[in-house]
Amino acid sequence: MLTGVLFSVGNLFLLLSISRIGLAISLSLSQAGVLLSTFGAIFILKESKTKKELCFVIVGIILIISGAFLPGILKNA
Repeated sequence: MLTGVLFSVGNLFLLLSISRIGLAISLSLSQAGVLLSTFGAIFILKESKTKKELCFVIVGIILIISGAFLPGILKNA
């Protein structure tokens, strides 16, 4: 039940941010929650990763971060 409430609150803030900063940027930022989940799984839950898996995770994080910043950069261009 708590996860449903947190999901609802997150969606409410997403809808509020759409009107303030635009759809492209707010959806990109909302997908950055994947970063929190990834870091939480590795550091808090102590998930073990092989070197190859950790390399893929780092590349994925870099792609997610660049994907979150590119709409903002392109919007200002």
